[in-house]
Amino acid sequence: MSAAVNATANPVVSADVSWLLVSSALVFFMVPGLGFFYSGLAEAKNAMTMLQAVMVVFAVVSVQWALFGFSLALSDNSHNGFIGDLSYAALLNTMNTQNTMAPTIPNSLFSLYQMMFAAITPALFVGATAGRMKLLPTAILAFLWTTIVYDPVAYWVWSANGWLHGLNVMDYAGGSVIHVSSGVAALVLAFRLDRRSDYGCRSYDNHSPTFVYLGTAILWFGWMGFNGGSALASNERAINAAFASNLAACMGGLVWLLLEITFNGKRFTSIGFCTGAIAGLATITPGSGFVQPGFGLVYGAAA
Repeated sequence: MSAAVNATANPVVSADVSWLLVSSALVFFMVPGLGFFYSGLAEAKNAMTMLQAVMVVFAVVSVQWALFGFSLALSDNSHNGFIGDLSYAALLNTMNTQNTMAPTIPNSLFSLYQMMFAAITPALFVGATAGRMKLLPTAILAFLWTTIVYDPVAYWVWSANGWLHGLNVMDYAGGSVIHVSSGVAALVLAFRLDRRSDYGCRSYDNHSPTFVYLGTAILWFGWMGFNGGSALASNERAINAAFASNLAACMGGLVWLLLEITFNGKRFTSIGFCTGAIAGLATITPGSGFVQPGFGLVYGAAA
């Protein structure tokens, strides 16, 4: 079925449009939050570079997404199971059509929301390059990685015609598409860049626990739109996902505090709590739309 036919199949729902616009803004707000989080964990001399790198990567991938990324990742006109076509290149045919994956909102809004996901994903592996990779190579890598890795994987899992989607792979908001793919990229980068030249010769201190705290708060806030918005509608599933995500973050942070108190001489740190909260949010993400809110406590404890 073509996107043009989809436009007449379902009416646009105003409540869904409003919620996805808000969710898009919430996910964008996670970008500076991620920058603050990484900046706080980095050394002082790399703090501003971390902030700048995350935002530059976001801008580069947003341009890529508008040119051809959205069409490759989430075109509903491609009939192969591995990659989309270029029917939505340069965002053509998106203003007055609807996508089969989001039938109650305009295709342009679906593209905007998914652009936030695509753009923040390569920013996640920026933390693995702190102090070891310049800004221009980082931006080029983000563009190429998004094209070669993210777009195909997103199509496999989330497109109606993707081969993993056809196998009923369940990834509600990005466990495999976002966190696994970016995590593997970060690991490969860390090995490829090798150790720092002064590794083992001196200690490395976090630049600012305050920045880590601020970044965590912003990420936690934005994650309500990250997981809640992935329902692609203003409905009960969105509520469950947001509620479960919040509980997972709370439990993750508290469990980390208990572990620090138990194994660190009854001392705990704000960075430890923040790390646990983020771990809880990341862990609940792929399943947040498939479970009742109370299961967020289980996901958070396991994180």
